Amino acid sequence: MEKICYFIRHWYAVHNQLFWHIGTRAYTEFRDTNLCQEGFTQAKNLNKNWSEINNIELVCVSPCVRTLETALFVFRNHNVPLIAKDFLVEFPIGGSDICNQRKDVEDLECLYPTFDFSQIKDNTLKLGRE
Repeated sequence: MEKICYFIRHWYAVHNQLFWHIGTRAYTEFRDTNLCQEGFTQAKNLNKNWSEINNIELVCVSPCVRTLETALFVFRNHNVPLIAKDFLVEFPIGGSDICNQRKDVEDLECLYPTFDFSQIKDNTLKLGRE
């Protein structure tokens, strides 16, 4: 049976909005930011207007807050497995882009209990190349 894979980027997050006010400091001073109001609106619109949404069988997302929130709003009221995977974290991780450094898994599990974090083996995201 043929499967279709859709890729959805997270919607507008706080660090994206801050970039227009403080420049690249938005990426180096703010860790794992939430969606801003515009991002929530974008995710809700996709939920309402995406004709293929009922055909989705599985959702895999980065464990960054902005992607978890995007998935929550896009797939609300849809019974679809939500799985978080570290290999989907936006690169570069480490270095000066701390906006891409996710929170600890134990915190994410409390904040986002509808997601499966079981495939993430390290509580803290390892930074850079090790």
